[in-house]
Amino acid sequence: MVLSTEIFVMIISFIGLPLFYGMVYSSKMPGTRFFWYAYFSLLLSNTFTVIEEYWYYDLFNTLEHVMIIFGSVFIFIAVLRLTTVDAKKESDSFSNTDGE
Repeated sequence: MVLSTEIFVMIISFIGLPLFYGMVYSSKMPGTRFFWYAYFSLLLSNTFTVIEEYWYYDLFNTLEHVMIIFGSVFIFIAVLRLTTVDAKKESDSFSNTDGE
């Protein structure tokens, strides 16, 4: 039986897609590609959650959890890229001012 919350979460994920696009596109931050990969991985995970109630439960349940793992890894990489680039810029700016 499909839970109404699972369908609701999937719909909200699809509705949030243009909002997420606008936020990430306008930010011009490093690692945006990995934020996109993470979003789509979680979107697929939500979709597989609903599909598993109708067809091939074991397959789609496994795919759901694999996509959650991928999404987590992509978020980790995106945050790592974002923080290392910012840290490198800050250290460069500190090294330039120390020499003067």
